[in-house]
Amino acid sequence: MEFKELETELNIVGAFMANILIAEIVAKGKVASGNLRDSVEYQIARTENSYQVDLLADRYINNVSDGRKKGYPKSKEDQGFLENLIKWVLIKGKASDDKSARAAAWAIRESIFQKGIPATNIIEFAIEQIDRQIDEMVTAAIDRDIKNHFNEMFNKLG
Repeated sequence: MEFKELETELNIVGAFMANILIAEIVAKGKVASGNLRDSVEYQIARTENSYQVDLLADRYINNVSDGRKKGYPKSKEDQGFLENLIKWVLIKGKASDDKSARAAAWAIRESIFQKGIPATNIIEFAIEQIDRQIDEMVTAAIDRDIKNHFNEMFNKLG
């Protein structure tokens, strides 16, 4: 049995999911370069017995959503952290040259290590929004596919 209605609806669901996550990224003010927002996409995978809609984004979305606890790193877990902060400072226009960007990044890094970064919970919020509507959308599409299948069967008989 083909599930044309379901496949169409899953593409709508995937776009809906991506748009909800993007809207939450923007609403929480987590757009500096736009890379995180622009990395959000969906993918539909089909196996013999099921469909799966995956929501994808750059890995650091977890850091944005979960925040960062205060404390100094015990290993090289924050390697590249300063370099990323320097890029962020320049993107946000908080410094005009590399020297002042590096100084600002050091100060921000120290503040983060002392205070942490609060969680935004953008992933959890997006999941809550998505869950509210997906069941209705997918169930309706499956119902249409089943009706279409039976109509095709009856038309062949009659």
